[in-house]
Amino acid sequence: MSTATFERSDPQLLSVGYRLTGSVVAALGIAADGGSTSDPEDRLVRTVRAALAALQAVAVRKQSYTGPWLPEPIVLEPDSFEDPLASAVAGDGARLATMVALESLSPTTRISYVLRDCFGTDAGQIAGALAISADKVNRLADKGAELMADTLQPDSIEDHNEVVAQGVLALTLGDMESLAALAYPDLTYFADSNGVTRSATGPIVGSATVLRLLSTVMTRYGSEMTRHTRPVLINGEMGLLTDAGIREQSPLHRRVTALAVSGGKIVAVYDLSNPDKLTGTPLFR
Repeated sequence: MSTATFERSDPQLLSVGYRLTGSVVAALGIAADGGSTSDPEDRLVRTVRAALAALQAVAVRKQSYTGPWLPEPIVLEPDSFEDPLASAVAGDGARLATMVALESLSPTTRISYVLRDCFGTDAGQIAGALAISADKVNRLADKGAELMADTLQPDSIEDHNEVVAQGVLALTLGDMESLAALAYPDLTYFADSNGVTRSATGPIVGSATVLRLLSTVMTRYGSEMTRHTRPVLINGEMGLLTDAGIREQSPLHRRVTALAVSGGKIVAVYDLSNPDKLTGTPLFR
């Protein structure tokens, strides 16, 4: 059935909502609203309309946002396998690097691509919800698939976690040579704070520059950061949570740090410290 994805609400709709919007709050709303109707086609229409509204609101917000915009992470304890949010990020489709890549798509392209290619929804059903033709949906989905294929593909979660563990150990020990060996030449650092915390206001590109930044932070705050940082799951893969209860302008203020790994190399660092981006996950409520 073309609307098979929409036969159930949670946790399937939670996964759909998150992949469509990059927002935990919006995904929870989509799942709750979808659960209020027993008609799969009506559920699809509600999901698409809610996702479109959420994405359009984000587009407006980005215009006045300070610094890079990253999707809201789903941050869980390493043993939180039974949490509904864990199922929402199961599989490669909701890895943070993939979610970041989805942010580059227009709202209708993202909806068409995610629903058709990731959840197997019929183009005609999507077309009805978007009030466009099925041919237009297919063109948009094809464009989305092409753009996503051009991005660096993340390693398996097992390989990702191994590289992250090696990188964290090297950084903790101050072994920048070993860390440099794990870094992709065009390693990019993204800090999402909206100016609320002290962070870079634009992407920092180049492994030498990024490693110099990390070395400076560790030289100044290393012992405290080590004491107040612990491993967590960020969208199903290993990342770090730092929270020392320190004032907002300190690097020790609550933040999560995720890494993207491709080809055995760290290709991106995602540093999220905007409190608004951390409210949708149980650890931060």
